[in-house]
Amino acid sequence: MQIGIYFKQKLLAEALDHYLKTNGLESHVISDDNNLKCDILLVDYTTLLSSSAVIRNSSSRIVLFDTGLSNLHKKIAFFLFGIQGIICPDTSWPLFVKALQEIHKGEIWFKRSFMEEMLNFYKTTNNIRPFSQREKEILFWICVGLKNEEIAKCLNISLSTVKITVSKLLKKLNVKNRTQLQTTLLSSALWNQMSEINFFESLKSLLCLTEI
Repeated sequence: MQIGIYFKQKLLAEALDHYLKTNGLESHVISDDNNLKCDILLVDYTTLLSSSAVIRNSSSRIVLFDTGLSNLHKKIAFFLFGIQGIICPDTSWPLFVKALQEIHKGEIWFKRSFMEEMLNFYKTTNNIRPFSQREKEILFWICVGLKNEEIAKCLNISLSTVKITVSKLLKKLNVKNRTQLQTTLLSSALWNQMSEINFFESLKSLLCLTEI
């Protein structure tokens, strides 16, 4: 099992690499996008965004190293980048190794509470009418937890446009409020309509709105 470590914080990457090797695992620090050949790719959130296209096309199993990320950033990593696991720095060594081994076998590794929340988004929804491009974009940002004001800034549109669109979406999905909208938002049928959108430019705007 070859483990690649691709962090913006090089000192942290080197320290983790040393620790993994000391404990008998094969690992190496990755310095650029051209050397992503490994079984498991450990990334931090900043690298995940800055090298998103290359990482998404990598054959490695992608694992996010959680350095105190908000739930919003974890959702983005889960839905947009298809990560196979999230590991916290305070994870015990035996559990850290077990997580890597299970992910290498093809399993996923997330906290139970996080997975329960994500699975709720995939409840079956029938008879969904097609969404416009603008509706898809606003639906996505509602899913990851942005407020109307933040959505307006991300999409560079007026607040009134966001409010009007959200109102139309509530009627289209036959739900009464924003909370109900979120719980049905990422059913498999709905996500299929949204998955063709490229959100990476909007993600850059999002970084200006929230702290990593």
